[in-house]
Amino acid sequence: MMPPQDYAKVTAAIAQCAQTGQPYRLDVTHYTPDGGQFPASILGQADYDSSGRIVSLSGTLQDLSEREQARQRLEALADNSPVARSTALKAQPRPCA
Repeated sequence: MMPPQDYAKVTAAIAQCAQTGQPYRLDVTHYTPDGGQFPASILGQADYDSSGRIVSLSGTLQDLSEREQARQRLEALADNSPVARSTALKAQPRPCA
């Protein structure tokens, strides 16, 4: 289960993969049965028979919660880092004299 806009992206990617064999990777929000949600990555590909015809599609859904939490922690650390603050101050443009 996912938001309608994510569902539309996934169904379009699956249809294109079924027609052309083009693999896909999409980042989406996934809903859990208990009402929760988490960031996820959906990967899919076509499976071929010996003559090169697409016979099926296979794919995975990966929970990205830990990766997202790590990214947020790193951002928070960078925001509070004296090095990051001094670098940001140095990077600001200075008026010409």
